[in-house]
Amino acid sequence: MNFKGFVISKSGSDSEDPIAHGLDPSLYSPNAPIVIENNNIAVHKSSVTSSSSPTPQQPRGLGLLHCSMLYFAVRKRLRVTITKVEALAGELKPEMEINALCKVSIPGLKGAKEQTSETKRGRDPMFNQEFFFDNVTHEELDTKIVIITACHAGGGIKGKDIVIGEASVPLRDIREMNTKKEIKIVEEIKSIVPKKLGKIYTTSVIEKDSKRLTVNLKKVDALPKFGLIGAPDVCVKITLTQGAKTQTKSSRVIKSTCSAVYNEAVMFLCGTSKNELAQTSIVISVHDAQRTCTGDDTIGCAYLGVGAVDKSEMEQWKGCTEHLGKEYKGNHTLKALATAPHVHVAEANDDVGGDDDD
Repeated sequence: MNFKGFVISKSGSDSEDPIAHGLDPSLYSPNAPIVIENNNIAVHKSSVTSSSSPTPQQPRGLGLLHCSMLYFAVRKRLRVTITKVEALAGELKPEMEINALCKVSIPGLKGAKEQTSETKRGRDPMFNQEFFFDNVTHEELDTKIVIITACHAGGGIKGKDIVIGEASVPLRDIREMNTKKEIKIVEEIKSIVPKKLGKIYTTSVIEKDSKRLTVNLKKVDALPKFGLIGAPDVCVKITLTQGAKTQTKSSRVIKSTCSAVYNEAVMFLCGTSKNELAQTSIVISVHDAQRTCTGDDTIGCAYLGVGAVDKSEMEQWKGCTEHLGKEYKGNHTLKALATAPHVHVAEANDDVGGDDDD
């Protein structure tokens, strides 16, 4: 599930129950309810990330991170405590035993090195481990972010750690809450979006008399591998929106590959007048069917018509609309799907003061 970022400040609470934050790890199961009721805390939610899941409103994910932060203003020192992770990796490869570890870093902080936790076995690891970062100035509280990366230790090639996902916590929350107390945080672990998402090769043609748009899927290649699951089970979805009408059609699934060849034709009945085509939006999205259980299975997207970004997208659509009946090809770089911000919940703890001794 994806929420808008939000902060909760409580003066007398010492609860670490995620339900108190509007987050329930039990909801990560396939038979989970989708209603959260809590009379004490108002939770602000945003729309759910689009995915190919048949029930995208159902909370899924890669786990919940429980941690806390305490800033020592005089020493310019930050303490990050990782308490535990719940439902690590969600429903990905449920048969796999995970050796969990967390890596903590503050990118851009001078002299700060990435620190690694102990390795714990299981999908609900308890860490209770502290990490210290020095030379954290007040100005850096406004700009720096703590990144906590959850990994499967030694599971990769040559014993490398496999990244499951990461949680990010802006340090400005410490200043915004105007407190010297320890701040408890519950954060949803999200998959890391690779820099390169691959390319998709298509052709398209608009037939005026038949009032039909045909998109020919040729192939998708250079797709990234993801964490525990490796090469994706590739599925392409095409969504056409014209006025108030939206249609979505899907390709077949080609399993465990970073280069999927389709040669499939996907046809839509639609208006073909100049005005109607000017208001047409086409989203071509590539999905990993293995990640549908996380609620975040979109690898990347390309756009035609309204919403087109790249030159190749604009030129393909321009050719189709100006020369009806003629087929135009386009090779497009996939772009990340725009999503809601990461889950972020923070709460002040009255029991610890930032001016106390370390």
